[in-house]
Amino acid sequence: MNLKAVALISFGILFFAFSGNPDFPQALSIVLFLMSTVSITAGILLFRKRPSSSKYKRNLINQASYERSPVESVIEKPTPVIDTPHSVVPSLNDVIELSRPNLYYRFTEKDHAIILEMKDFCVLDVETTGLNWRKDRIVQIGIIKLVDLVPVFRLNTLVNPEMHIPPETTEIHGITDEDVISAPKYADIADQVFSLLNNSTIVGHNVTFDLNFIQYLLLYRSNPEADLSFDYVDTEQYARQVLPGMPNYKLQTLLKYYDIDPGTAHTAYDDAFATLKLFHALRYEYSHKEELAAKCAEEKKAERKKKRESEKAERRSTFAASPLLEQRFCFTGSFSLEREAMEKLAVSVGALVQEKEPNGKTSYLVKGDVSDLPEWALERKLRKAESLSAAGKPVKIIGEAEYLQLISEAKSALSASSETVIP
Repeated sequence: MNLKAVALISFGILFFAFSGNPDFPQALSIVLFLMSTVSITAGILLFRKRPSSSKYKRNLINQASYERSPVESVIEKPTPVIDTPHSVVPSLNDVIELSRPNLYYRFTEKDHAIILEMKDFCVLDVETTGLNWRKDRIVQIGIIKLVDLVPVFRLNTLVNPEMHIPPETTEIHGITDEDVISAPKYADIADQVFSLLNNSTIVGHNVTFDLNFIQYLLLYRSNPEADLSFDYVDTEQYARQVLPGMPNYKLQTLLKYYDIDPGTAHTAYDDAFATLKLFHALRYEYSHKEELAAKCAEEKKAERKKKRESEKAERRSTFAASPLLEQRFCFTGSFSLEREAMEKLAVSVGALVQEKEPNGKTSYLVKGDVSDLPEWALERKLRKAESLSAAGKPVKIIGEAEYLQLISEAKSALSASSETVIP
């Protein structure tokens, strides 16, 4: 019996009795009447309130030891519209909220070693009536349990949330009130979900979102005395370290990167299965990162070589008649034309532009006005070209006018070649 409630109601009755005493002033009688009303109402509310119990306390563990946020004191409960709710609705105050992981947390080598060695774990995904676990509910669950990396159990079920599914949410996952009206309720599946997830490592994409919803579902177990214990790995967080520089880390973006079939997006089991394949891909990527990096570098090198050879073949075909074909030009100083325009003239007749200082392969150093150049700039190109020329290398130092004359002659040769008719 709730002794506080009995005491409040008793005092309320006593105040009510005194308020009717004709010997008391009217003001005092009114005060006593109001006190009796408040006391009796408080006592009735205490009788109806479900006492909080520590038996629902959760022992939540996560792999990187993230901080957990306190549950807010004001809880908004869902309004059941599909069916009559269970006679005893567990309190949201019995759920310890999991904070969203720090997405920029740097995994240690120990963290990576644990993840790479994982062979027994569960992959989880849920679809819900909305994004707020305090007032929304699960409408679909997908769980894949693996032992020694072999799937040994799959749970794929719709769930009756006992509340209305908003149309805007239905647009995302396609699940309506009619779809779930005959589906199992929380109490029907809570024991099974608990047996799958307890003492397990749970893998999911933005998995704390799913786990906050799951924790409330588990309060509907037939015997909610035992605490739920689990570790978790968030594939969104893990991908940020394995694949730095991605445009975003949404599940669909990462699946596309690895060319993984997403199945039907926003379907709990398909998303769980896709997340499992993503987790395997991320682990492989990290464990073979040096090998993959070397392979990637080799592929890029081969692509660059292929591109250079293609450009060379095209250049030799297009500018075969040019006397400046593949002659290398280097420029120093300032010119009457913009430097970019000077370089484009060389390219237009099949010549090559050399950005760095002259070397043994350089054909011409085009010298402009160098009066404003510092000594280090003169040393870098002009002095280097003079030194190469003195050593017998075929480097010619020419001015802007001579350069423009060479370009003009090359264009004339190309024009004459294009006008030649081969019989």
